[in-house]
Amino acid sequence: MTEGVAMDKQADGVLKLKSVADVQVKPVEWLVPMYIPANTITLLCGDGGVGKTALWCDTAAAISRGELPRYTTQGDRIRDSDERKTVMYFSAEDDTASVIKPRLERAGANQKNILYMGADHPQFQSIKFVTDELKELIESAKPRLCIFDPLQSFLDDRVKMGERNAIRSRLDPLAGLAKRAGTTMIIVLHTNKRAGAYGRNRMADSSDLWDRARSVLIAGRTGTKGVFYLSHEKCNYGPEQPTILYRIENGAVQFFGTSNKKDFDFVNEHSRKAKEAPAREDAKEAIMEVLQNGKMTVADLDAAVVDGYGVSKKTLRRAKQDLKAEGKIAITKTGNQKGEGQAWHAELLST
Repeated sequence: MTEGVAMDKQADGVLKLKSVADVQVKPVEWLVPMYIPANTITLLCGDGGVGKTALWCDTAAAISRGELPRYTTQGDRIRDSDERKTVMYFSAEDDTASVIKPRLERAGANQKNILYMGADHPQFQSIKFVTDELKELIESAKPRLCIFDPLQSFLDDRVKMGERNAIRSRLDPLAGLAKRAGTTMIIVLHTNKRAGAYGRNRMADSSDLWDRARSVLIAGRTGTKGVFYLSHEKCNYGPEQPTILYRIENGAVQFFGTSNKKDFDFVNEHSRKAKEAPAREDAKEAIMEVLQNGKMTVADLDAAVVDGYGVSKKTLRRAKQDLKAEGKIAITKTGNQKGEGQAWHAELLST
């Protein structure tokens, strides 16, 4: 094919080429500036219990009001000329009456602008990425946003997730539908359970998912209890944005900050802590056992635990910090104010 031309078909079926010179350049459109490009496919992935449903409900609620989600720094209201506020969703796992509607209410949704088909609907099983039923619904309502939760429920039975191009053959028609209808598609999926996997390796069993999506967001747990992260892992139309930190309170998302860490960093931290945990527990037991003999200097305690129990100095230091925080040992400084006879001592506390 000649460089700089595209191919089209005339009414009589004869192929005709177009020149790129005739194409008018236009800026990228965004549903959520820099995070979710408009009229394309975005993946929202995460482990169970990290609030994926609450996250997409928060985004749906904002769009239904004609506003932007609270995690963006680009302003409050939708800026482009498209003022459509209709949102459509299909959820195979969560009931609308008991789960989704309460979350939409807490997120401040304009419920009249949100359409859905529940899993109990007799035609729900016909809603697949490649079916005419979905095409008719999208082209009729022309929602600004459509959400599918979870991915597997909208693939036909013939799809084998690990088979090359199997997913692409289903997502390509969906991407075409998104462009024609002017609808942004968010697909929700669970991350896999492979130890140490991060980024694209967490996308179920198919690399086509990552490749076909124009943006990917991964939700997970930080090292702080009750604090989650939403990591922007891929964007074809701009730089990756800061990771968003959030909590789930009464079923609603509370965004409160950002982080420079990505999914890779959090996953590695979890893996390291999981490996260190048994060794640290052993070190704590060793410290408690040595201190059964009474109060002693920290230097003597460290020597006894390192030499007698084979505990590393790094693990020993963290084990002492844990025991202090748990109120099981005390570490105090002795000696006079002139510095004479000063030393750190450790002792067991009565429980």
